[in-house]
Amino acid sequence: MATISVWTELWNRFDPERPEEMPSRRVARSYGPAARMFRWLDIPLGERPRMLLLGTVGCGKSTELLHVAEARASKEFVVFLPLETHFEDRVGDTAALQRIEPWEVCFLAALAVYRAARERLDFSFSEGTAEGLRDAWAHAAKHAEVPDAPASFDLAKLGESVAVFASEYLAPGAGAVGKAVLTALKPAAEGAKYDLAIGRSRRSLPDQDDALEGMLVAARSIVGQVQSAHAPVLIIIDGLDRVADAERARALLVDSSLLAKVPCAQIVCAPYALRHSTELVNVRGFRPTVLANEPVLDRLSPEKPGPGVEVMRALFHLRTQDLPGGPFIDDARLGVLAWYSGGHARDFVRLIRLVTESCLANHHDEAGEDDVASAVDELRRLYEIGLHRGHVNVLNALARDPDRRIGDDPLVQQLLRDRRILPYPNESEWYFPHPLLTRTVIRPWPPGSNAS
Repeated sequence: MATISVWTELWNRFDPERPEEMPSRRVARSYGPAARMFRWLDIPLGERPRMLLLGTVGCGKSTELLHVAEARASKEFVVFLPLETHFEDRVGDTAALQRIEPWEVCFLAALAVYRAARERLDFSFSEGTAEGLRDAWAHAAKHAEVPDAPASFDLAKLGESVAVFASEYLAPGAGAVGKAVLTALKPAAEGAKYDLAIGRSRRSLPDQDDALEGMLVAARSIVGQVQSAHAPVLIIIDGLDRVADAERARALLVDSSLLAKVPCAQIVCAPYALRHSTELVNVRGFRPTVLANEPVLDRLSPEKPGPGVEVMRALFHLRTQDLPGGPFIDDARLGVLAWYSGGHARDFVRLIRLVTESCLANHHDEAGEDDVASAVDELRRLYEIGLHRGHVNVLNALARDPDRRIGDDPLVQQLLRDRRILPYPNESEWYFPHPLLTRTVIRPWPPGSNAS
């Protein structure tokens, strides 16, 4: 029997805004790119691989990146930079992330490695290293016309305000290996803020600007010293998928190769604007890989469940298996929730939360049909907001297309961005409207034949 306290704990575990941090509660994605990333990282080439992870916002990229980071801790010194968390908690200005410049990403990555190496490896950088990175920032800020940019600041103190995770890699002097853990570096003080101007440039700097040469030299020095004395460095940058503007996305990774010139393995979560862009082929220095939604629909008969349903069920069971009074939601109803989530991880988590709220409100020991229907209906209403006749026409055309291919209507990109159309990875990539919209907005099959 599920008590109020158990339902409350279950509700807390399904937070759609935060990735699951406990490895034991993470599900292996059937079409996830982690295995490919491991292979690329292990290829013994002179230059370490740099990878670009693409996917819809909320499809599970952060969880996949955390999985890779923890799995590689025995082979590399892993530095994980969660930009969204940094801008929200430490900068206090999430909108500034939309204006970030390539040289600022490079600076933050170098600063994160500098801080992580000092705290986790007890590493002493050579004289002038901190000053080099500090001066490189000041020089770039001057050229970029950053208002009120300080000419000097304490780099070590600034580093203590950066949101960063790092592995506990031990020095290999006695044949020690890294520990497979990844934990957050704590700020120097509670509520510490990153007080250096960021996302405020009045002028974009091309890679050829001489100010960026100093930034690259400083970043290379920091990474190079750690790699020479300890272990290969793997930098993982999460959060750039929040960059919505196509021009900004192009500036970060198409027009600039600054970050790719830092000599270490890297995995960067790409701006969503590049996910369905033909410009992806022009990204320099990074190898693209995609995390798509789990195929919870059958491609030939979308009203039927697909193989991704089992992944969603596993996600629920892994997060609840230690709670007393389960199973809380039986497998049949989990299948319905999985199908209506469209295989989008965040939407599945949202639906679970809504079911939990309904059970708490109705004092249910286990989720019933009404609880599931109520959750689906609430999220369905949210997804219908803003849809006009043009949207509906595009969605209906896609739903009835046996090839499951998107058309060239200008509205398609908007519907993809806003998750009214979802991509699926099994076989060649295919597309379908979000299943929630099949309740009332579109009618791709006869009444009574859908998964509900």
